[in-house]
Amino acid sequence: MSKKLLILTPDGVGSTLLQRAMCIFGNINEKWINPHELTNGLIYDSDLLCKDYSLGYTQSLVEIVDLLERNNNNLIVRLAHYHLINRKDLENELKYFYQYLNNNFIIISCHRKNILEYAMSWAIRDLKNTLNVYSFQEKFVVHPETDRFTLDIEFIDKKLNDYQNYIFWLNDNFKHVVNFYYEDINTIDSFISSILEYEPTTFSNKFNIKISDYCLLSSKNKQELKSYKKTTLMSLVAIKIFSQNLVNKKFMINGMPLKMNNFNNKISKCLNFNEVLQTYNIWASNTNNYNFLSLDDIKKFKNDDYFNI
Repeated sequence: MSKKLLILTPDGVGSTLLQRAMCIFGNINEKWINPHELTNGLIYDSDLLCKDYSLGYTQSLVEIVDLLERNNNNLIVRLAHYHLINRKDLENELKYFYQYLNNNFIIISCHRKNILEYAMSWAIRDLKNTLNVYSFQEKFVVHPETDRFTLDIEFIDKKLNDYQNYIFWLNDNFKHVVNFYYEDINTIDSFISSILEYEPTTFSNKFNIKISDYCLLSSKNKQELKSYKKTTLMSLVAIKIFSQNLVNKKFMINGMPLKMNNFNNKISKCLNFNEVLQTYNIWASNTNNYNFLSLDDIKKFKNDDYFNI
């Protein structure tokens, strides 16, 4: 019997990385497919459920459920809160959709502990008009080390509210959810193995590095990459080749994204960080769920950041 995994996200919390990593991990052992987002275009190509962005929001939630019912493959899909906001589906259709997902999927919800960095990440994405990067060449062009920027304060505030509304939506509509925190990326291999029920060393036995190693390497700049052994860098090439083969087979739409900026980079590149932090703290003071951040708290987040190793 095939497995069905649903990843919930506000986007910008590592959900694309998690999907692709799971798909690669799974395909080392058997066939898994990952057509990405559920609600903005799906079609069948033979027995494969595939992405078709040209369909946009034209498919009803009932039609999407019908497509899912036809699937016989191990499946990883994503549901982003903002897509449902944009779609404006009827309440009875949403209730039917949520009930189906709760009854038929293992559900994983993606989170951030550092909500300030989440909002900054989104503001940088908006400024650069780039959601993810998939090669070091692209990363170094979009996010040069000499980069400096001023972030849109109103956009920061909007993304903070979006995250809080995602949590409300999640709690209101889904049950028996497994939480994945981006800050725990150092344990992503054991997390994935527990969900897929494969050995934790499945990925590292295949590529000679763990997924967490890939994530850390993906955050490095040109000079830092030069310090790594050639065998380690060749593992990145092997992962890219394996990923591209899955893309060519239409098992997934692209590979694992690279880390664009760690928290320390974001702060050092941001010319109006004090204003950004003030905006966050004003927002947090008006909620019951998020705490004021002092400069000591910021320092702790920076010190605890896995990508700052």
